[in-house]
Amino acid sequence: KVFDTHVTDQIEVTDNEIKAEINKAAVSFQLKYLPAQSQAHAHLLKAQAEAQGFDAVSASLMNEMQTGALSENDFETPYMSSEEIDPQLLELVQNLELQTLSEPVQYNGQWFLFMVNNIRRKPIAPEDYAQKHETYRKVVYNRKAMQMAEVFVGDLMNPLHVRTRREVFNSLSSALYDWMYTEIPNGNLVNTVRTKNTSYLRKIDEILDDELVSWSEGAWTVEQFLEHFNPARHQLRTGDPQQFTLVFSDVIALTVRDYYLMEMGEKEGLDTSDEVQKEVQQWANKWVFQSARERYLNQLDFSDAIVQAYYQRVSDTYAFNKEETKPYAELTDAVKRRVRKEYLAHMLQQYADSLAGEVPVYINEEKLADISARMQTSAPDIPTQLFKQNSNRMALPVVDPNW
Repeated sequence: KVFDTHVTDQIEVTDNEIKAEINKAAVSFQLKYLPAQSQAHAHLLKAQAEAQGFDAVSASLMNEMQTGALSENDFETPYMSSEEIDPQLLELVQNLELQTLSEPVQYNGQWFLFMVNNIRRKPIAPEDYAQKHETYRKVVYNRKAMQMAEVFVGDLMNPLHVRTRREVFNSLSSALYDWMYTEIPNGNLVNTVRTKNTSYLRKIDEILDDELVSWSEGAWTVEQFLEHFNPARHQLRTGDPQQFTLVFSDVIALTVRDYYLMEMGEKEGLDTSDEVQKEVQQWANKWVFQSARERYLNQLDFSDAIVQAYYQRVSDTYAFNKEETKPYAELTDAVKRRVRKEYLAHMLQQYADSLAGEVPVYINEEKLADISARMQTSAPDIPTQLFKQNSNRMALPVVDPNW
């Protein structure tokens, strides 16, 4: 809600900006480039190219690199639209004159000379603007959202000068890596550390009182950090200890950031807004649904004999039984897993129907009438995924994405 208030609610996208974006997407660039060992080497290559021509210098450079005969595609990109070019690279080349070498520039840690070799423009019919209007409105909106969010977070975090104590960080990162690859931590992390006896939790227990992170206005011990840290919010299972360390370092800063965003939201009363309270209730409903489903399935008799009996009742619904019913014992393991899954889904559906008979169910017919969906009649059982507008993210919290 803080981001909505201070960032996304402030975004304005004009028709002129959308039209300019459509025009920009119709233009594609073909680049030529010369890689250099240093800035001085790049200046030398530029002087040689201006005297001898780009192709002569690129051929000489290829021979020096001993990579075989020169191909017409070496040191040359395919045609790329502005959407396909890395924004950093686009910033470097978009103002270059055609067939003119750039000054030496550093890109991704490497020195280069770039040249716009050719430009193509696709024709745009008047009706294209109307057809592409919504798509490119989202493009402009998302770009502005990213830029404004970066400025907003920078203004919030830069004055804090967040610092992490390396010694404590290394110990926590190593132990947390082992913990993450044994199980996904959840619930009260501090309580888990203190009550469970594993080698990695003992390592964390030994440093609970040590200061982990500090900033201009405060500091957290390892225990205080764990009280604010939510592992489910971050992609920490990287598979590589070194990569995990890099990601976890960022996560500590993000946890401090989230703490300040929460504090800002509470000061502005955003936590009590109707919109936030509604979403909190939706998350509660999702948790209740998941817990009720888990409790029901744990109580369900799920023996092989019961699944086999279910298969016998619905065997004619399987395509491989059109001519002759295949005995359950002869099914492959993959098909048996499918039958078990469908049995559970069937029982859950019956359970849901029974609840609907006991508890009043309200359907907002007006909203239902507004929903239009293109269903594949050939495969009506394919799940429909709902996404938030503009973000291309799941419209969470939904009770069940397969619903």
